[in-house]
Amino acid sequence: MNNVLGTSYSPTIRFLKDGEFKQWEKNLMKAVEDKICVYLIITLSKEFIKKCDPVELVNYLIKRRIFGFHFDPLTRDGNAVNNWEKIVVSPEQYDSYKIAFAKEFIKKRGYELIPKNEIVNRARVFLGDAFFGCCSRNCYERVFTINSDNSIGGCPNKSNKEIYGSLDDDFEKILNSSIRRNLIIKEKTRRLECLNCEVFEYCNGGCVQTNGCYEGKNFYLLLKERFDNDPRFRKWITYSET
Repeated sequence: MNNVLGTSYSPTIRFLKDGEFKQWEKNLMKAVEDKICVYLIITLSKEFIKKCDPVELVNYLIKRRIFGFHFDPLTRDGNAVNNWEKIVVSPEQYDSYKIAFAKEFIKKRGYELIPKNEIVNRARVFLGDAFFGCCSRNCYERVFTINSDNSIGGCPNKSNKEIYGSLDDDFEKILNSSIRRNLIIKEKTRRLECLNCEVFEYCNGGCVQTNGCYEGKNFYLLLKERFDNDPRFRKWITYSET
């Protein structure tokens, strides 16, 4: 898997039992020490925004040498179905938090610490044809999730229901699963109204499970302007590709 390990970072809605979050962090740091590129999917909930301001989050990532990450909106699935109003944030709150994080990350020149890893590819959105954030629309082509019972699915939010096979199966069988193929097709043809949005080329349309637009336009326009006007970013991206 190209030495990249992805995991969700959402301490206010996952690992709530005693000791679970500490064990998760211990595993996280073991992976970092073993030179594995840890990639965090940071899920923003009401409680997360309240307890962890953007400055603290930037410091958390830099201190732990984690520079592969993106922000993910909550999805109305699993336990979130019965707790939706309690945990969901508005598009404006989601947008504001990400902007504050971006400004703090720029202030601390965090981009100068980033090695050649996944975040570089995501940052290139503003200079190329990729996108910034979740692998939406391409997620079922790129993501495989190992569940606790040995089964394998796609998107982590539904991997325990949309099962391709197990670790005991030949990978070709998993890759060519009819369930996976149908999900890829479904993902490509949803929310066609996104195609006309001014920031579609950056956010790639958001998550299939999200009602409404969570990917705030201001966040993308802020970063686009920074990439266009600050030569340090261009130097950093060029250096990271060599």
